[in-house]
Parts: sequence; structure tokens; C-alpha cells
Amino acid sequence: MYNMCKPSTTPDIVSFNEQDTDDEPQQEWYDYLEDIMNDYQSSFSISLDSEEYGENRIISNEPFIVLKHTKCFVCSEWNDNLRDHYHIANNDGNGITTQSILMDLIIYHFSANCNHRFLEGISQIDDTNVYELEFGS
Repeated sequence: MYNMCKPSTTPDIVSFNEQDTDDEPQQEWYDYLEDIMNDYQSSFSISLDSEEYGENRIISNEPFIVLKHTKCFVCSEWNDNLRDHYHIANNDGNGITTQSILMDLIIYHFSANCNHRFLEGISQIDDTNVYELEFGS
């Protein structure tokens, strides 16, 4: 039996590790994002560093990127059978931003492949247009 955590049941599903909480535009974006996640009944929560993954941070200028979820920080060592899960994020001409990735994942009802529902990172794999969605607890 594996000791896996369940998704949070608290109303704060958006948790950016921010340095300056007085940043009103950022707080408005967090509030908006949380409302959208509630409206779409998102099955994952966000726990990202605002310095590294701010709203308008450009992740890529490629025409599209492939987002994949093939492992979990916590349970991948326990379960080697996590199925590959891919999602394509398209560039609208302004670059693929953290905001556009999160909105795509929410609107298309992305679901993590395990019980760990906190999105903690988005990392480029080598020098490709493929990015790993990093989930944990």
C-alpha cells in the first residue's frame, strides 16, 4: 500500500510562492486563476514560484510545445506504470507563457496521472520543445 496524499479540499487551490504580497496585479491574476479553476472544476492545484513562473513569463517562442506528464516527484519511484499524458500548447504569436499553459490545462480538464495534484514546475527536456509537468505534494 502506498502512502499517497489526496488533492487539497481547501478553497486556496492557487498557491504561488511569492515574495511581495502587495503586488495588486499579481494578486488579481491569482484570484482570477483560482476562479477559473473553480468554474472548470480543475482536478489539480498550483504551487509555483512566482519569480520563476510569473503570469507573463515566456516559457517558449516555438510555434507549439508538448507538455507531458510521465512521472510524479513523489510516487514515480513506487509506480513505473504511469501512462504518458501529453498536451499541446500553441503559440498565439506572443510566446507561450505560464498563463497560456495554465489556462490550457484548466480549460481542457487536465488531470494528473496519480494522486499528487500540485503542479510544482514546468521543465524543458534537453533542448527540445517538450516540457515535463512536475507534480508533487
